[in-house]
Amino acid sequence: QWQAVRSPVLLVEAGNSVTPAGQMRSMGESGYRAEYLHVPDAGHLVHDEAPQVYRRAVEFFLAAH
Repeated sequence: QWQAVRSPVLLVEAGNSVTPAGQMRSMGESGYRAEYLHVPDAGHLVHDEAPQVYRRAVEFFLAAH
């Protein structure tokens, strides 16, 4: 299903993520117009634990698309 997505995607992965290690990075590498950001010092809720990093990433992504 991931390969069928044809819209820009921003993948934000926390250093302490609930996803399997490497899964989101792989999605970023294999996705159509996918951008990947790893936030090593954040937990699962990146927008709560690293709000400035999250906001900058989302604003940049939205401005670009």
